[in-house]
Amino acid sequence: MWVYVVIATPCGVTDVVARAVARAVDWSYENHARPAGEVDPIEIRTPSVVFLGGPTHRREMGESLRGFLDRMPDRLLSQSLFAAFDTRFHDSPIVTGSSARHIQRAVEARGGRNLVPGESFFVIRRDGPLREGEVERARMWASSVIACAVRELHDVEVRPGTLASSAPHSWVESLIPAHT
Repeated sequence: MWVYVVIATPCGVTDVVARAVARAVDWSYENHARPAGEVDPIEIRTPSVVFLGGPTHRREMGESLRGFLDRMPDRLLSQSLFAAFDTRFHDSPIVTGSSARHIQRAVEARGGRNLVPGESFFVIRRDGPLREGEVERARMWASSVIACAVRELHDVEVRPGTLASSAPHSWVESLIPAHT
């Protein structure tokens, strides 16, 4: 089973969560998580788990994620499992909306399957940083999603799916402490 992390934006707190998701099994963010606009969906191998995430802006998912899903061939959609996440300011999705919910609806509208309900990770202010404990919670959530997929696909080997990119996002290293 291949695991991919595709996000709406290449900066900010969503990157921190994407990094924690990629690190759920000690993978490098730079090789295994990419902004949706830089990813050709045809790169995705199956069977796979595709984590899709982005910030909650204007109560919906980002256009780059919508474009990514629109470009994904039906065969890939049907052979992949999806897990959506977002970052948002307020605890209540009634107040801010939830990108994860919009991502899940878009996946289902295209005929894809969400493995688990979407997850939100919370920021202290609208522009970040993440609340204390959210990075670890993201790592634990991603680990549980991967474990669920392994059970679903009957104990397959888990492999990081490498996505091409024009340049690594090494500046993200300064956003969170190194994994110990």
